[in-house]
Amino acid sequence: MTERWKSNPMYWCELCRVWMNDSKAAKFNHEQGVKHKENLARKLRDMSKKADAEKQQEEHAIAAMDSIEAKARKQYEADQAAAQAQAGKWVWHEGSGYYYNAAHRWYFDVKTSYYYGGEPVAWTQQPGIPSAAMFGVAPFEGGDAAAQAAAKAAAAAAASKAGGGGAAGSSKPAAAGAAADGQNVRVVKKVVQLPSHPLSGVGGHAMPVSGRIGGAKGVGIADPAAAAAADAQKRKREGSSSSAAAAAGKDAKKPQDPAEAEALARREAARQRLKLGQLPLWDKIKPEHIQPAVATLIEEETASLDFLEQDLLAGNGAVSFDRIFKPLTQIQLRTDFVSGQFSHLSDVMSTDALRAAVEAVTPALVGFRLRLGQSKPIYNALNTLNSSTDMWQQLSPEQQRLVSKTLTEMAGNGVGLEADKKAAFNEIKNKLEQLQNQFSNNVLDAKGAFKLLVTDQADVAGLAATTLALAAQNAAADGHTTATASAGPWLLKLDGNTYSAVMSSAHNRELRQKMYVAEKTAASAGQYDNSGLVRDILKLRQQLAGLLGYTSWGEYRATSKMASIDQAIDLMQQMVSASQPAAAREHEQLTAFARQHSGDPQLRLQWWDVEYYSERQKEALFNLNQQELQQYLPLDSVLKGLFDLAQKAYGISIVKAVHDGDNTPHVWHKDVTLYQVYNQGTQQPIAYFWTDLYARPGSKSGGAWENGIVSGAKLWLTPSPAALRARQLPGGSSNPGFYTPGLATEQHEWLEAAPQLLPAAIVVCNQSPPVAGGPSLMNLREVETLFHEFGHASQDMLTTVKLGLAAGIRNIELDAVEIPSMMQEKWVYDPAIFASIARHWQTQQPLPQPMFDQIAGLQTYRSGTMFALQLSKALTDLKLHSSYDVQAAQSCPGDVYLDTLAQIAPMAPWPGDKFLNQFRHLFYYGYDAGYYSYYWADIISADIHAAFAEAGLDNATAMSEVGRRYRDTFLSLGGSVHPQEVFRRFMGREPSIGAWLRYNGLQQ
Repeated sequence: MTERWKSNPMYWCELCRVWMNDSKAAKFNHEQGVKHKENLARKLRDMSKKADAEKQQEEHAIAAMDSIEAKARKQYEADQAAAQAQAGKWVWHEGSGYYYNAAHRWYFDVKTSYYYGGEPVAWTQQPGIPSAAMFGVAPFEGGDAAAQAAAKAAAAAAASKAGGGGAAGSSKPAAAGAAADGQNVRVVKKVVQLPSHPLSGVGGHAMPVSGRIGGAKGVGIADPAAAAAADAQKRKREGSSSSAAAAAGKDAKKPQDPAEAEALARREAARQRLKLGQLPLWDKIKPEHIQPAVATLIEEETASLDFLEQDLLAGNGAVSFDRIFKPLTQIQLRTDFVSGQFSHLSDVMSTDALRAAVEAVTPALVGFRLRLGQSKPIYNALNTLNSSTDMWQQLSPEQQRLVSKTLTEMAGNGVGLEADKKAAFNEIKNKLEQLQNQFSNNVLDAKGAFKLLVTDQADVAGLAATTLALAAQNAAADGHTTATASAGPWLLKLDGNTYSAVMSSAHNRELRQKMYVAEKTAASAGQYDNSGLVRDILKLRQQLAGLLGYTSWGEYRATSKMASIDQAIDLMQQMVSASQPAAAREHEQLTAFARQHSGDPQLRLQWWDVEYYSERQKEALFNLNQQELQQYLPLDSVLKGLFDLAQKAYGISIVKAVHDGDNTPHVWHKDVTLYQVYNQGTQQPIAYFWTDLYARPGSKSGGAWENGIVSGAKLWLTPSPAALRARQLPGGSSNPGFYTPGLATEQHEWLEAAPQLLPAAIVVCNQSPPVAGGPSLMNLREVETLFHEFGHASQDMLTTVKLGLAAGIRNIELDAVEIPSMMQEKWVYDPAIFASIARHWQTQQPLPQPMFDQIAGLQTYRSGTMFALQLSKALTDLKLHSSYDVQAAQSCPGDVYLDTLAQIAPMAPWPGDKFLNQFRHLFYYGYDAGYYSYYWADIISADIHAAFAEAGLDNATAMSEVGRRYRDTFLSLGGSVHPQEVFRRFMGREPSIGAWLRYNGLQQ
């Protein structure tokens, strides 16, 4: 109550307004005096009254806001239909950074979800009003400080004044008025949030360099990066406070060791990265979201494309690489990002509703991509760059390659066709997309519909306990509630793991035959019959090639590959010549073994016998039992070995993403895991990837694949300023006033300021899920497949290319795409790598040395037969897309496959084999006229792997040097450099087939 007066040796009492001398006794006597105590009591009463008044005022303000909210809700409920008619009247207000509803003179702040205005709003759920959450940025609680201040001021005004609506017809932004004087503003207290769109990359705002939108005082949308930084500072302060409090207590925490500190730093960095919203919100996406999302996306990107074309035609400045490719990259990658989300879900979580939604939007997406690929202004601008010597010489080799390949792609998209031919081209492209989707769905449905219930225990003899447990689990789910692994019944399905287990292990020959026939005839009869689709797809492809001036689809597709169609066929024939003699020997040996093992000297091998006796032969030759080996290959151990290899070879560390409250990573299924990738010794992630490794028959496509869902590029996941401008104008981007020099400047600055996204990939396999409380136990082929797909992901994640359309796997010739994946899977049989992945799932003991010594022999076991069968598929593909006459009346594409198989395979094909009807690589996945790529790439990958083998994993220095060189070439350069040049930079020479022959034991 007293304080020493700075310039006078006296004390002053503020309560009593008196001086006293510099004496402790005088001070004490005064503070104990009656007058001072009365003054103190009065002061406390005044403070209490003031607090009561403030509380009452606050309650009035809240009541007033609640009343407004109730009116808004009531209005919505009473007049929903009328409100819908007002939906189109929300427009972006450039001056205030708000959306404005002309019908009610209300402004909507997207970030805080507050409404400002002069009248109660006719509440509507406006699909055209995006929120920050649409692209993964969580809204601030209550908005930023300025918005909170405006809200409090408005609440106080609403509590103290009756009415106070804005003047009719006023165009002054209400938010700006609030910031200025707090008058004429009403605030609805955090009314129901507008639905935020779950598909990342849809809606949102164009973020200018300043990180804010509009010019109204104290309002706007914060830059997500700035928000993350502020949040980090807040957490840091909170952490410091809590640490101090803990240290003050008797149980203060011990100092962190360096490893713990690094882990926490990574965790915090990951938290901030996740909050920037570049990763898809997988678990939020529903089928009903897809059509409105695609409609919004296409509307926005059509406006951006219109603007790009008008900008190129306007001639304001010289044509340049950046002027073309920065907007082109933004348009293409954002479209791919949004569509890639639901396309992926349709492959891994398929439902009738999801399929219907995807089918409904496919024509619009195909149409937009055709419009983009057939843009004459873009094509002409690229030709200007290509034909001008001065301009061309100013481009880097990487830029020149992208210009040349883009011109080739656009020519292949029909940009140069006359109007009538272009219309026919576009119609065929749309039809093809629909038929290919239907082809894939039929395969999934046909295999998902198959069920074989087995009740006799003798019929399942030989099957592993894990296979029986899964089959019993399937039976229980199908209504046989008493099913057990030991007593049955067992329900067998056509997922790859069950099929492989039956064919390799079931002693019952009749059971194997039933499964083989079901597998080879899937999608060949009834409602899922793909026979007609195969013919229709081949016909349409031939028609497209003819429109473009090519003699065949294969000739057209060769424009995007390293090899011509003749070179590809020649290579396949060379590989057939190398593998066919070995395949014949292997078949003779297997037949002799099968006759001896079965006791039937006249046994004639059928296709449903081959895998079974091959497995028995392996056990005899190598003293190796696959079921026993699987006990040493639990998924966690295999992943650890794979990640350790990546660390040694490529200098990266891989950890699971954090799961902590609001930052739990979004996944599409409980079995999916998100990982973060770091450069070794650093704390900021450089990439992400998800793994979805278990089979889900009926809802998940079979096979394995990798998907680079987020490109490592500079990219906005929000609409451009041009797209926002188009929303304001009658007629949108077709309005004569759409293109202006000022908007051109804003658009260019916006593109220049695009944030660098971290690449994110998806690795999908179909191995056996865990059963009976145990882990997922892998066979050797599943281990190879996981390594293979991780090789693809490595190329997407470790790219350093700055050109977004050439980063990762983009812009790489199709027959070179498989090089990193084929190289990666060759590590499986390296002794040191296999030792690192093989640990018994129960005892954690390493693989016994005698068993380990046999693994190397499996690398070349029946390799001639394996290549003969695979090469028959590759040659079938090349024949169907080059010399085959699909227009012939009696044409049957399936016969081409059977004839080719008969020429190459060591035994006659089964006449009922309808494999072509489920060959999704050719009729869905985009490997048409390119399936040979696996073997073209296999030759090159064997050459690369030989370089690693020479270095040796035991030589850390040499391994690091070769790994660094490999990462800096094949994994880093993406599609910016031709694959032949990439190989030369890594090996210093041209590829050779010698390493491939040696690796597969096929040298003469």
